[in-house]
Amino acid sequence: MAELGHIKIKGERRVQMVELDLDMDEKTIDRLAHAGFNLIKYEKEDLAVYAFRKALEAMVKGDKECTLQIKNKSRSSKRSSQRSRSRKS
Repeated sequence: MAELGHIKIKGERRVQMVELDLDMDEKTIDRLAHAGFNLIKYEKEDLAVYAFRKALEAMVKGDKECTLQIKNKSRSSKRSSQRSRSRKS
């Protein structure tokens, strides 16, 4: 496993927020997840914050495995290989 590096808390701020419980069908979830991925995939800092939050939540819950797993980039998904084939056509 690759080392994560250094994380320094530079500050904190209080925020007012509302949490919503939503009921969605699978098709809507898939569409929103796809749209969200496309919006965030180039936002490195936002993705890093998400990963850090997930690891922190796992640690607080007491999960034995709460480290960030860095996966090998050589694996490609079926979706991306299908897209590349369709672009070549």
